[in-house]
Amino acid sequence: MPAIDIDVLYAYLKPTDWLKASSNAIISKIESGVLDGYTSIIAVTELEIVSKRDFDVSFSNSIYANIKEIKNIGLKVLTEDVVSKAVGIREKYGLNIFDSIHAATALLNDKIVISTDDVFDDVKGLNRIDPRTIG
Repeated sequence: MPAIDIDVLYAYLKPTDWLKASSNAIISKIESGVLDGYTSIIAVTELEIVSKRDFDVSFSNSIYANIKEIKNIGLKVLTEDVVSKAVGIREKYGLNIFDSIHAATALLNDKIVISTDDVFDDVKGLNRIDPRTIG
């Protein structure tokens, strides 16, 4: 059950995006049960922040509801274990706060993240799958 990073979710939710076809294929696989996938509540928060910056408050306010409408997608909560692991990841690999939390969440689950962001490639034990290879 891989973690779905925000680049995939944002491409799915936006009207147009260079990653739209791949993200639509991934979400379709999740909804049909072919692919188990999850994101985290922190990813939702990051998406709300980014979408408010890129679009407007209305679009930002719809993010949580739109993600919850994705059939079969899991939503992980932020735990003390995730925060502790994320701090270690930031110290060791220099990832930003959000990326370190996404990496920690994946490492504490299945060790896989679907993302175009190659910062995850440096994190030992974490396997990144480029979403453009799924479809």
